Amino acid sequence: MKKFSPCDSSSFNSEHLIGRLDLLGGLSVHVSDGKGTRNDLVRLSNEDPGNPLTLFKWYRDRGITRFYVTDLDARLRQPRQNKLIDKLCNQLEPNECLWLDCRVKATELQPRRLSSPNDLVQRILYSEKIHPSLSLVLEDPSLHQRSVFSAIGDFVDPSRFTMGMNLIDLANSKISSEFDAADNDNHTKHSCRPWCDEWLNLAHQAGIRSGFLLWNPCTSIQGDAEMQQIFQRWSERYNDWKWMCSGIRSKQESSLIHDCGCSGILVGTTRLPDGRVAIV
Repeated sequence: MKKFSPCDSSSFNSEHLIGRLDLLGGLSVHVSDGKGTRNDLVRLSNEDPGNPLTLFKWYRDRGITRFYVTDLDARLRQPRQNKLIDKLCNQLEPNECLWLDCRVKATELQPRRLSSPNDLVQRILYSEKIHPSLSLVLEDPSLHQRSVFSAIGDFVDPSRFTMGMNLIDLANSKISSEFDAADNDNHTKHSCRPWCDEWLNLAHQAGIRSGFLLWNPCTSIQGDAEMQQIFQRWSERYNDWKWMCSGIRSKQESSLIHDCGCSGILVGTTRLPDGRVAIV
C-alpha cells in the first residue's frame, strides 16, 4: 500500500470533490479510525479553530459545492447536533447538496407524520420545506433488515437516502444478520460478505439510487486493487446509481476510481508543516 500523503487542492478538479465535515460537540475535528477528539480540531487559521461554518466556507471558496457531514455525537449514541446541522443546511445554495451521516436507526424509518418538528431526521423525511438536495446516509447496522427498505419504498421518498457502504466495517462485521445465510466458507475474514450485494439489491428495489463506498486508506486491510474491484463490480451492477467514495490519496488514484464510475470523491483537510492547508 502506498504511503498516505496530503495533496494540494490544485491537484484535483473541484467538481469531483465532496467536502467532509466531522462534527463533535459543536466543533469540526479530524477523524482517525472513525473517531475524533476535541484535541484534533480542524485549524484553517490560528483564530476560531474548529468552527464548522468556517470550514464550510473554506470548501466553497475552492469551488466545492457538495458536502458530507458526519454527526460524531450521534454515532457515539449522544443527542444529535440538530441546531448546528440546521445552520449548515441553511447555508446551502440551490446548486449545492449535502449528505448527512447521523446514525439513522431502523425505528426512525417507520410510517409516521412529522410529530417532532425539532427532530432533524423527521424533518428531512416528512417536511416539504427542507432543502431538496439534503440526503441521509444509511450506514448503521440496525438497518440490515428487509423491513427497513419496505418502509422506504412505501412511505418515504427514496431520493432522501444514500447507502453508506463501509468496506472495513462490512468486512469485519459480527452482526447476526438475516443476510448471513448467504455467507459461505469461500469468503475470507477480510472479504465483503455476500449479503452486502443483497443489501444493495434491496436498496435498489426501494428506489435508492446513490451510494458511498467508504474506507480508510491508512488502516485498510484491503489492497487498492481489491477496493477498485469491489467498486467496479457494484458500479457495473447498479449502473443507474450515482457512486461516490472516500480514501483517495492522489490525483492518479482519483482517475482510476473515476474510470470505475465514481462521480465524487470525499475529501478532508490537513495543515502542512509550512502552514498551508491541503486537501486529503
